[in-house]
Amino acid sequence: MPCANTATPSFQRAIEKCAGNYGRTCYSIWCGIWFDTALTALSRAQSNVGPSLTLCSINRAAVSLKSPTAAVTGKEDPAIIEALTKRHSGLTPALTPARKLKIAVLCRELELSFAFRTGAFPATTSPVSWLYNGVIRPVLFAQDAERIHDRTLRALGCVSRSALLHRLVRSVCGAPELPVELFGLKFPNPVGLAAGLDKLGQAVPAWSALGFGFSELGGVTRQAQPGNPAPRLFRAIKDEAIVNSMGFNNDGAAALAEALAQWKQRGLWPGHPVGINLGKSKVTPLDKAAEDYACSFRALRPLADFFVVNVSSPNTPNLRQLQDKAALDEILAALQQINTGPAAAPILVKVAPDLSFEALDEILELAMPRGLAGIVATNTTITRPPAADEAGRRAYAQPGGLSGRPLRQRSTEVIRHLYRQSRGALPIIGVGGIFDAADAWEKVTAGASLLQIYTSLIYKGPGVVREIVNGLQTRLAEKGLTRLSEAVGKEN
Repeated sequence: MPCANTATPSFQRAIEKCAGNYGRTCYSIWCGIWFDTALTALSRAQSNVGPSLTLCSINRAAVSLKSPTAAVTGKEDPAIIEALTKRHSGLTPALTPARKLKIAVLCRELELSFAFRTGAFPATTSPVSWLYNGVIRPVLFAQDAERIHDRTLRALGCVSRSALLHRLVRSVCGAPELPVELFGLKFPNPVGLAAGLDKLGQAVPAWSALGFGFSELGGVTRQAQPGNPAPRLFRAIKDEAIVNSMGFNNDGAAALAEALAQWKQRGLWPGHPVGINLGKSKVTPLDKAAEDYACSFRALRPLADFFVVNVSSPNTPNLRQLQDKAALDEILAALQQINTGPAAAPILVKVAPDLSFEALDEILELAMPRGLAGIVATNTTITRPPAADEAGRRAYAQPGGLSGRPLRQRSTEVIRHLYRQSRGALPIIGVGGIFDAADAWEKVTAGASLLQIYTSLIYKGPGVVREIVNGLQTRLAEKGLTRLSEAVGKEN
């Protein structure tokens, strides 16, 4: 089932008008091909350049786009439309469809520039987020969720391989320093990329440019596997949630090891810690799970800074049975047999939000005897909240795990319980429903030492990390604290 089309109607109509039948194809690849164009437009808009943004005359049809100020005010801005019409009344004949599409996008960027100049830009919103919400997200959300996920990763792979693009993205999206030391590792800031977005290690260097303080790649399994049948990724847009039933689709541990080794050989390894999420191959029976995890760990151990044992994904049949104390103990014992010597890697376990507190306590009982470095709380949930609209109900009817805003409260409850039961002795990486600094602060004060995001990156765009870190810095200053560690568990 295709995902709901949520592009701004007037924007999409103008694109189709400008580009004809070819428009949808161009529309689909815009973010990958003209990613740098959007960033450049933002830079120019911030510099208050205005008219010099134009690369050629603007097609009058493109001027009929709704002003981005409508995203803020809910109304069209006739003054901006009139100004654009007067300024760009000349027509350019015989434009190719692709060129017309690019002109339409530039017109959208010009409206953004005028919004900056006229004060329509809200002071509480960062420029990157406003550009993403007003221009880029409508384009992305007009497409199938998994397809645009793949295209975006390819675009970020290009950013990773280009020093110029990497610097450009970092200059626009990079986050300030808010250092955290944990597991013997130094994190530039506490906001990390959650597992599931970069399963194949396609864009390893790009995550630091986007401001992340660490990244978790995978999930990866011993065997390459295609995952579950498509469609398997669905948006509940009004709820700011995602349902996925991907099923550990990946190229296998050996392929990921080769990809990571290549990034290191090219000297492109990021300056933040990189973790790997380990899953079980679908074809491996449960009684052979420990061997399966150990094989992946052995292949990848020299290439990453920490590892997360994923026994909580709802998308591999019976995988969550491995959260049982005896089964998990066997897996951790197998990994720690390999994890010896001075270069021993921190090993964490990722738990489901659907576990009872009693089951969580049993996992905590393994922390000391099996040398667990910490807990990642939480994975996606199989429960479903009431949906805000019909599109959300359709998404929630799909099988798989739910992530995003609806997960926030339960994730925080699990973090708070784990922190209390361990008396703060076992570090927690909090993940689930973190969209802004308030959500992040809630997780930290409940007991999380580090944080991870995924769904909010999709809904709020590449400026979200910077906004969260800035907000955390503000809250620390308001509380008279100097380090994030001083706030961990404060409200527990």
